[in-house]
Amino acid sequence: MLLLTDCPMLSLDIYRPPVYPCPSVHAPPKEPPPQGNAPPQAGQHNGFPKKANINIASLNVNSATAAREDMSCIDKWAMINCTIRNKKIAILALQEMHLDQTLLDQVVACFRKNLKIINSPHPVNPKASAGIAFVINKDLICPKEFAVSKLVPGRAIMLRVKWLETCTMSIINIYAPHNQNEQPNFWANAGTKRCILHLPLPDFVLGDFNITKDAIDWAPAHHDDTTAIEAMRETHRK
Repeated sequence: MLLLTDCPMLSLDIYRPPVYPCPSVHAPPKEPPPQGNAPPQAGQHNGFPKKANINIASLNVNSATAAREDMSCIDKWAMINCTIRNKKIAILALQEMHLDQTLLDQVVACFRKNLKIINSPHPVNPKASAGIAFVINKDLICPKEFAVSKLVPGRAIMLRVKWLETCTMSIINIYAPHNQNEQPNFWANAGTKRCILHLPLPDFVLGDFNITKDAIDWAPAHHDDTTAIEAMRETHRK
């Protein structure tokens, strides 16, 4: 399992050895490409080849809008969509979404052609607190081959996705509480729910933890609450 904090992008590469054709004097002529509405070949989705490597990124969007920049919710999502396309991000984990169902419906109506949005809002106050989501780039990953499990509503969800015929991975998106006194219970609840649902250990854990394991990650260097740090480490070991 790989733990990612404050890591904007991760690239996963699979090495494939080159395949060289066997020389033959009497090689048969190449068959013409299929005509008409033939189904996509294996390894393709909607006519585009699936990627042998994908980019995974994490971003705290700090609310649904950006009042200081005079940006509405749709304006902000237009920037997210543009960034995903330009940076070729296959899976984007978002935190601090502040999306209720009405706002989510508006976003989906605008960007459903390119993006699959999996939202987990805060169960009590979705427009003012927490909220996390996974965004899948439909041009790079087939959106039908995934499963989502909500560990802590609005704060922890797991995505299991099959992005090649033989490649499946699991990712947990985390938005931990700001109050470090609440973090031991948060991490314990997330780990317990994963065990209850019989989910595997994740390949990657990423997001906004609101805590660091090492003092050197702060400037100036200092330690966070040791009880919260140990709770996070214990969850990752289970």
